[in-house]
Amino acid sequence: DGFDPLAFDGDGDTTADPLGLEVTGEDVTTDEFQPQNKRDGVIFAIDCGCRDMFESKTEDGRCLYRTVMQSAASFLKNKVIANSMEKVGILLYGTGESRNQLNFKGITVIQDLDIPSAKRIRELETEAERNFGEFDKRYGLDSTVKLSDVFWVCTSMFHTACPSKQFHRRLFFFTPTDDPCPLPADRTTAITRAQDAAQSEVDLHLFSLQVPGSSKSFTMGKFWADVLTEDVGLDYGETSSIKLEELARRVRKREFPKRMLRRQRFDLGNGTELGVCVYADIIEAKLPSPVQLRAEDNKPLKSETKLICTKTGRILHP
Repeated sequence: DGFDPLAFDGDGDTTADPLGLEVTGEDVTTDEFQPQNKRDGVIFAIDCGCRDMFESKTEDGRCLYRTVMQSAASFLKNKVIANSMEKVGILLYGTGESRNQLNFKGITVIQDLDIPSAKRIRELETEAERNFGEFDKRYGLDSTVKLSDVFWVCTSMFHTACPSKQFHRRLFFFTPTDDPCPLPADRTTAITRAQDAAQSEVDLHLFSLQVPGSSKSFTMGKFWADVLTEDVGLDYGETSSIKLEELARRVRKREFPKRMLRRQRFDLGNGTELGVCVYADIIEAKLPSPVQLRAEDNKPLKSETKLICTKTGRILHP
């Protein structure tokens, strides 16, 4: 007899679990059956080693670098409104200056992973106004940076500021270059570092940029298809590139990560396990807890309670 899902009400003795998937006792992993309530931690990694990021412009005078910075500033504004306790960092690679916690060449962290603020948004809006001459004077250009070092620095930043148990880690790459590792040794090292990042629960998202006025297509198979942690076929196709007018929409699309509602593992016996992930298209949004801020610099306030002796005025210790 076939299984009729419409007749399954869960009240009978033998038909309550016709597929034999119900598990009880030690087979249930209760810690995996909890909602994934994690905050978002995002790093924008922007390729600045290519002059096309600054010199190629659209009819309205916008270049790739300016548009990416404007999108990052808009991303921070939306994070402030949605959840001010999530963290965002901005990293430039391919720069002559080196400023990162591992002291790797050609990588400049202009904003560490931290909660969004009005000051950080203004900094990005100021960065968006730099032309090539101003950028070269401030940071310099160096196209010889190793992509493996970029993965390493980003993973280290996540380990320092965004513990995996509290944060959903995401790394956004913005680049017009489809083959950043022409040498086989550099390619192998970069793929290894990307796999290390994936094992550290870092989701990699690529924004492949279309250079204004160029007919060259961005080929995913040259490098990026081997390191992406998301489904390349569904989101990119064999070749894909983002035009400037589409960039803001693509960034907004990834503003909120795909979070599992819950997860369950079933032991089917003989060493065979079945994992089930539950997602929901619509979940009720809950207001975050209020955070008291200091008016002078908008930093969070911490409350401290001290007991003082009324006779001596000394602090009483528990």
